[in-house]
Amino acid sequence: MGKKFFELFLYFGVVPLGLSFIPLLAIGFNQLLITSLLPLIIGGVLIGYYASKRLQKQDRFKELAPVFLLSLAYTAVLWAIFMLITGGFSGAEAWLIYCIFHIAMAPIFFFASLMGEGRLFLWAPLAYELSFAIGMFLAVLIKREWKVFSFNKKQLVTIMTVFVLAMGTGATVQWQRSKTVLPSYGFEYG
Repeated sequence: MGKKFFELFLYFGVVPLGLSFIPLLAIGFNQLLITSLLPLIIGGVLIGYYASKRLQKQDRFKELAPVFLLSLAYTAVLWAIFMLITGGFSGAEAWLIYCIFHIAMAPIFFFASLMGEGRLFLWAPLAYELSFAIGMFLAVLIKREWKVFSFNKKQLVTIMTVFVLAMGTGATVQWQRSKTVLPSYGFEYG
């Protein structure tokens, strides 16, 4: 259990924290969303690829792949909960607690809250976690070791179901907010 926790802390705590400081170098650039997500996506793929190769050598891929995918469900469920609590308003003070649960993204969240870019509360951690998973499975596809996919498929289906339901809940709250807060002035656009 201690080694799993260390690897989770390393890959989803220390590495994203380092990657989240990179957008500070491009602070004069107006596109905060792009400058924040690009290092997380590139770094996530590279770190996921490295982690997968390392775990395959140690024959621990089957054991840890579902644990690493659990981070996707964690982010989605947390986002859905805070979307429900705040009614989709990204300026609410409750998002500070969400940011504490994703402390590795603190530099990005700080600038996102200052610049009113609430989309980064979801997309920053999700971009890293999705690209990490893509990097992991990319290493398996390149090496063509299909036997590592023999992990518990029931776990995988459960994690993905929770992820999809949570994302759907959060998206529904966001959609409702866009209908009530940003009215269309009574006419439909073509």
